Amino acid sequence: MYEKIKLLRKEAGQTGDLLQVAVCDLAVGKNPTQYAAVEFAESYGLCLCKYNDPIEEQRSNLTVGEANEVAKEDPGLIYLDTAEAEAHGFSGAWALELCEEALRD
Repeated sequence: MYEKIKLLRKEAGQTGDLLQVAVCDLAVGKNPTQYAAVEFAESYGLCLCKYNDPIEEQRSNLTVGEANEVAKEDPGLIYLDTAEAEAHGFSGAWALELCEEALRD
């Protein structure tokens, strides 16, 4: 199943479906990063996080707007905290179910 999800994620990335990329990442236990994380957070009303860099420490609870500002400089600094996503009901099992539905279509 995970190999199929990896293929689904690759296809979603090629077509620009960032929300599906984020869901696939969650399904395989990865933190969605960069623009996929922003798309997921925006779609589901979650906050984002930023890795520490030479200028600033790690931050959490970024709004989508703040994350987009950081991403203009370095999109690799942005990620979705899977613990927060799970606290809002977006667990790996939820994401896995969505991926399985997408694979059936």
